[in-house]
Amino acid sequence: MNRVAISALALVLATLSAGPARAQAPTPSADSKAAAEVLFREGKDLLTAGRFEEACPKLAESLRLDVGIGTMLYLAECYERTGHVASAWAQFTEAAQVANSQSDARQEIARERAAALAPKLPKLTFAVAGDASTNITIKRDGIIVGAATWATATPVDPGTHTVEASAPGKRPWTTTIEIAQAEEKRVDVPVLEDAPVEATPGGPAKQGESGRSQRTVGLALAGIGVVGVAFGTYFGLHAQSRLDDSNADGHCNGNQCDRVGFDARNESRSAALASTISFIAGGVLIVGGAALFFTAPRASAVALGPGGVRVRF
Repeated sequence: MNRVAISALALVLATLSAGPARAQAPTPSADSKAAAEVLFREGKDLLTAGRFEEACPKLAESLRLDVGIGTMLYLAECYERTGHVASAWAQFTEAAQVANSQSDARQEIARERAAALAPKLPKLTFAVAGDASTNITIKRDGIIVGAATWATATPVDPGTHTVEASAPGKRPWTTTIEIAQAEEKRVDVPVLEDAPVEATPGGPAKQGESGRSQRTVGLALAGIGVVGVAFGTYFGLHAQSRLDDSNADGHCNGNQCDRVGFDARNESRSAALASTISFIAGGVLIVGGAALFFTAPRASAVALGPGGVRVRF
């Protein structure tokens, strides 16, 4: 369609706009209406100038801000001019429905344009293998395709489309298809393969990593505890030795000591205290380290093999 044809469309739309120009929708704010009007005028001018790729986004945003039958029709025209025949058909169809609900004469234009596009629509159907459809999610170009429409030939725009399938505990599957105007294709979605247990987010693999860290800390604490017990043993032996020195050569007689005996007994008492503290601290660290080591989670995996089910910890 050339500029003259587009201008003719604009004239027809203006002539038939005696009825309500806007679809029934929540009343937009004054700012939204103003922005929608500016975008509509810019989009229409770009459309008339043949700059369709620039026109479509402006018309689409104008329609989002303030729904109007005229904007719907111009946007549908823009989609058709860029080869997006399914989007154009859907927009003409919606415009016809809205115009009919308002007894707007432009419904005839919208119906005729939608009918003219119908034979050109590419269509896709989805066939899901076996019982895979139970929990599977199918997306086309990132948009979820409802299960109710899988077996229905659904209009899509011509070009390249990416189809993805996913399900809990399964490996995702993806494919790319090319489809042309008026072409019908079926996408066969296979039975999805089981995903490895270790690959499940937050599953046994992460538990195993956490468990290894906990066991490492437990061993470290227990090791420090052993050192503490060794120090306690050393200080205990030293305390006994200095006590023996205080009693040797008559340095102490009962609790009566000379200077040498007094110093030896003071050193013995200090060593005994250090020994007691070291034994207590070492024992606590050994018990705590052992508790951390033996309570650490362990990774497990279930595998099927010739010998049956194997569980690895």
